[in-house]
Amino acid sequence: MLIKILYTLMFPTFLVVPFLYKNKRPAMLIFYRNMAMSFAFRKVYTKMLLLFLLAFHFYHLTIFQNHYDLIPSSVLCFAMFSHNLCERFIDFLQDRRVLWVGMVLSLTCLFIPHFMPLGFSIGVLLCGTVFYPSRLLRDLILLTKCAYRPDCYEDLLELSELYFRWNESGNSMLQESERERKHVFNEEIEDAEFEEIGHEQDEA
Repeated sequence: MLIKILYTLMFPTFLVVPFLYKNKRPAMLIFYRNMAMSFAFRKVYTKMLLLFLLAFHFYHLTIFQNHYDLIPSSVLCFAMFSHNLCERFIDFLQDRRVLWVGMVLSLTCLFIPHFMPLGFSIGVLLCGTVFYPSRLLRDLILLTKCAYRPDCYEDLLELSELYFRWNESGNSMLQESERERKHVFNEEIEDAEFEEIGHEQDEA
């Protein structure tokens, strides 16, 4: 009886997503910062998604006693054991058109009895994608080695704006991302040149 209740309660979790998406409350801003700045935090995040899916598979198998329905979604779960593979898949899903296609596929599978676990698994992965930092933000933090101050509200707001800068379909956002990366590289080169000139003047 308890397993049936837990199994049923898993489905309404999708209703929480609209209330948290692009939320600017302090707790969510801290979550954005931790996800963007910490590789370990992102790894724990993907493992929590995997743990949620494994629990769903266990409840489904216990209730329906049909392991054949779980084969397609189990392939997805096995792939998520690798964080790098999971992150690449999330980067692929962070495209507006791909995300919409995934949502349609997930809803379609939910209404096909034997593919319902696959639809649920895709839905969980899509929800996880929504709250994963954009590739642009992760690259900028890696290149500039900047640190957003947790006590500075303006820094956290700036981070939250870049957090959802996903790749749009087409090349416009990709080109903009490349321009921003080149701009960061140019600034670093200029700073290095100024430092070198300053050292030469001090030695002279």
